[in-house]
Amino acid sequence: MTDDFEQKYEERKRQRLRNAKQADLERKNPKYAWMIEQTHYRMRVDSPLESGARKGTIVYRCAHFDYGCTRADERSTGKPHMNVSANSNGDYPCFVVAYDDLEPAD
Repeated sequence: MTDDFEQKYEERKRQRLRNAKQADLERKNPKYAWMIEQTHYRMRVDSPLESGARKGTIVYRCAHFDYGCTRADERSTGKPHMNVSANSNGDYPCFVVAYDDLEPAD
């Protein structure tokens, strides 16, 4: 029973975080609001960080903490970034990509 409770708690926590991120993103730049709803994306350019992430590759939102890498890249470039993974379950290894380098994957 505790595992079920913990799973539900974590899911609610993730949903609240997504809602907060969506509201923040829409307020800052409505151009990127679609990014929050998506779970997978197509790379527009080759990634300099991940050799397997070439133009056209499908990447997925990372399910783990990124230890501040995304925020650091946002501060240094002034553009919004996202932590993504080549694994469909969002598992490590993850890498940071600018929103401008991603497009929706159908």
